[in-house]
Amino acid sequence: MRRLFVLACLGCALACGAGCKNEDPAALFLDINYQVRCGDCDPRSNDDPARDVHAVDGEDGLTIDCSTIERGGDRIVSFSLEHTDAKLGGIDFSLSVDQVNIDSGEPGDGCRVAAKEGSNVYQGECTDGDPTDDKPCSIEIEQEGDGVTGSLHCVHIENRAQPTFQRHITAPGNDKPAKFEVTGCGL
Repeated sequence: MRRLFVLACLGCALACGAGCKNEDPAALFLDINYQVRCGDCDPRSNDDPARDVHAVDGEDGLTIDCSTIERGGDRIVSFSLEHTDAKLGGIDFSLSVDQVNIDSGEPGDGCRVAAKEGSNVYQGECTDGDPTDDKPCSIEIEQEGDGVTGSLHCVHIENRAQPTFQRHITAPGNDKPAKFEVTGCGL
């Protein structure tokens, strides 16, 4: 009987010790203040609303995602946000940065940016230099703890349905890059 009691206590101690080693991952958090703007578009139209996101995944109708894969010794990060409007029953705005290389000093050939405003989706490839017609989105990114920080600036990013309709993605109300911080990516 005593042996059974000792084994039971030992089992409980091991289970408790194992449980203490497993920590919940950090909550996904995104901080970005950006705007899809008309800039020099023709025909002229109003800028879309400024988006000031400072939230944890699941808060205020926001879905935030961040993932990392390793490819050829480099870490490739993708992150996104989607806002669901309960009244409309769908996603009214979203922003994603897909497959940006945080180790090579340049975003890589697979890097893409997409922004959705209402029914319009704008998308383009990334560069680490000034935006061009072929690569309209300049992105800077670096690791910060278990996440990433950086800036995003798109000029003449094309509408997926109508490429002649182009917009800019900037900080609200100006032509400066939008700064971002994503934590909880597990880097």
